[in-house]
Amino acid sequence: MHSPFRQHTIIIKWSNPIRWDRVAKFDSDWNGGWYYITRNIYRNGQCYVTPIYIGKASGKISKRILNHTYRDSEKPFLREYGEFEIRFGRVVSPLNYRTSYHYNRLLLTVESALITEIYPKCNCSQTQRYTPWYKLVIKNTGKHDRIPDTITTESQAAHHLSLPSWWDGTIV
Repeated sequence: MHSPFRQHTIIIKWSNPIRWDRVAKFDSDWNGGWYYITRNIYRNGQCYVTPIYIGKASGKISKRILNHTYRDSEKPFLREYGEFEIRFGRVVSPLNYRTSYHYNRLLLTVESALITEIYPKCNCSQTQRYTPWYKLVIKNTGKHDRIPDTITTESQAAHHLSLPSWWDGTIV
């Protein structure tokens, strides 16, 4: 297990935006990662994009999105108007990230970092519960919209970092 105190770099590739009604048809190889929901509103010939929600999924991302539709019908973003688009993000480097990191804690750290950077309309309250399990440099590639090219969790949450209870002191 990697030391939570040593800085690690991960690279996330984001998909092209996918319309809400096409999520169920999305390629199944996106197994685990994050999703970024935006809303498009067209006025006077211009498209205005609003970040709505950022979430994580340890399994198939499109299945998690469909859970929002069917199980979480009271989610605030489902009451928003406009045309929804979703981008899926997954780690492309390092290749061994699932065995090198505690996977769910990596997902939580990145999710919190993304929310802190973007402040999506319907889940910005999570910034009060920032989960800094790892010091990360997160490099975003692909179609990441307002997500910055590089995010450093150390600068976001330096005052939150404490020794996680699961860490046994081994530095890899």
